[in-house]
Amino acid sequence: MNNHGDFRNGHDRGSSLFPYVGVRERDLEGSIDAIPVDRLAALVNGEDHIPAVPTMTADPQQAEVEEDDAGAEGVGPAAGLLALAQKVHDEYVAEGQARYDSLIAEAEALLAEANAEREHMITAARERSTEMVGEARQQRDAMLHDLGSERGLLEKKIEDLRTFERGHRALMKSYLEGQLIELENGGADQTGSDAGN
Repeated sequence: MNNHGDFRNGHDRGSSLFPYVGVRERDLEGSIDAIPVDRLAALVNGEDHIPAVPTMTADPQQAEVEEDDAGAEGVGPAAGLLALAQKVHDEYVAEGQARYDSLIAEAEALLAEANAEREHMITAARERSTEMVGEARQQRDAMLHDLGSERGLLEKKIEDLRTFERGHRALMKSYLEGQLIELENGGADQTGSDAGN
């Protein structure tokens, strides 16, 4: 690992590089939005130069490297670029979060609408089912009433036919009995006349 490994790997940025590039300790507190706009513009344009103040490090070689880096040209604009990148990053994160929240709200609205539609369909199906059951019961009652009326008519016809049959039998019986009596009387008259001849 070289002497710049800490910065490249993202370790201890505030203590090793920021004092050399014009970012004050108070600028590092909070988010990039806390830095005043004129200060941020000065950092980005490289117009704001704070004298390099070396930080105390435990490694003497590290201290020499930091002093060499502090003297390099364009370090001020690099800090401004870094601050701008952080600001853009924060904006993208905020925009992504807003989009995420928007999508979640839209999904929840669609889910609520789908649930309402489902409940409406279930209610409509239950109402239609109740109507169909009511109609079926009415049809059944009407058919049973019609069948009861037809049964009453058929029973009356059957009774009329039985009455007619009884009357016809009685009539036929009396007719046949009358014919038998006539035959007996006619046969007796004829045997009496044959005996007299």
